[in-house]
Amino acid sequence: MARAPRWQLALVMGLTCGTGAGLLLAVVGEGWSGALPGAAGAALGGGLMGATLLRGQVRRRAQAVAGLPVPDRRAAGRASLRGPVPEDPGTRAAAYALAQQGLAEHRRRRVLGIVGSLVVLAMLVNLAVQTSPWWWLGVAGTVGLLVHGWLVLPGRLRRRADLLRPSAGDPA
Repeated sequence: MARAPRWQLALVMGLTCGTGAGLLLAVVGEGWSGALPGAAGAALGGGLMGATLLRGQVRRRAQAVAGLPVPDRRAAGRASLRGPVPEDPGTRAAAYALAQQGLAEHRRRRVLGIVGSLVVLAMLVNLAVQTSPWWWLGVAGTVGLLVHGWLVLPGRLRRRADLLRPSAGDPA
C-alpha cells in the first residue's frame, strides 16, 4: 500500500468503511433500508480519509523503513510498539524512526483526532438515546479507544523510543 496511488487508498478505505457501516446499521439499526444512506456516507468519509490522511501516513512509514528487507521491516514495526530491542542496528534505527513517526503523527493530528472522535461519540450517544440501547456498546468502545489513543499510546511510544534510541557507537 506504500506505493499505491491516492485513488486506490480512497477506494479501499471507502469500501471498507461503507461495508462495515452498512452491516452495522443493518444489524443494529433500522434494517437494510436505513443502512444504505449510512453506508454511503461512511464510504464517502472513508474515501476522503484514505485519499488524504492515510496516504501521507503510509508514505511516511514507508520512508522510515526504506532500504530494509521485508523481514526486517516487520521486525522494526513490531519492535516500535513492543517486544525486545532488536540487536541489528539497522532494524533498531528503523524501529526508533517508526516510534518517532508515530509520535509525530499523534502530535500532527491532535485537534482533528479529538474533534472527529467527539463527533463520532456524540452520534453514538444520540443513537443510543433515540433508537436502541445496544448503541451504548459503541459508546463504551469509542470511549475506550479515545482513552487508549490519547492517554496510553503516546506515553507508550515515548517509552519505546527511549528504549530504541540508537547509542553513540551504533553505525546506523
